[in-house]
Amino acid sequence: MNTYTFRYKNITRELPIYEVDYGTCIAYLDTLSDFELVSVLSRDLAALISENDDFRASDNTVIFTAESKGVPFAYSVAHYLAETFGKRVSVVIARKREKMFFGKCVYAEKSSITTEHGVERLLVTEDDVKKMKNNDVVLLDDFYSTGASMKCLESLATQCGARIIDRVVALWETSDENKPDVKDVKYLATIPIL
Repeated sequence: MNTYTFRYKNITRELPIYEVDYGTCIAYLDTLSDFELVSVLSRDLAALISENDDFRASDNTVIFTAESKGVPFAYSVAHYLAETFGKRVSVVIARKREKMFFGKCVYAEKSSITTEHGVERLLVTEDDVKKMKNNDVVLLDDFYSTGASMKCLESLATQCGARIIDRVVALWETSDENKPDVKDVKYLATIPIL
């Protein structure tokens, strides 16, 4: 099996390469099973967010991510921010499946290079809509490849009446050897789309 060597600070991982679409391959990094890497990346994501003047001025910040690989990042980042700055930081998760006790939800759809069945619908529960309404929100995701997940989070946050103050991702998936030139999404490192 072909692999890609991923390095971030003092961490090295040999990643298997998988074809996700005809002619498009990714170096697969399973962040759900990598506590060490998620911890280091989360600490650095928190540092990125802390540089934002809107975060520093905020009394109540919500870290908003999508189920499921964004969850460990969101909780770790929220912990680091609350511990370091003594601020109220909460987490809201955009869910993939609706439950009968979620109340009146808001919805948005997305598709990405790793979505197996085309379009995926994300939702925010009624209680979480209340948490986000009129509050400062940081959109957070583990990977950025097509931008579909970030746009979906943005749509949901807007529908909830949140004020988006930052957009951060741990890793930017790119087929370009150069770092992406993007102004509104901050990231820590790149990983290739092959």
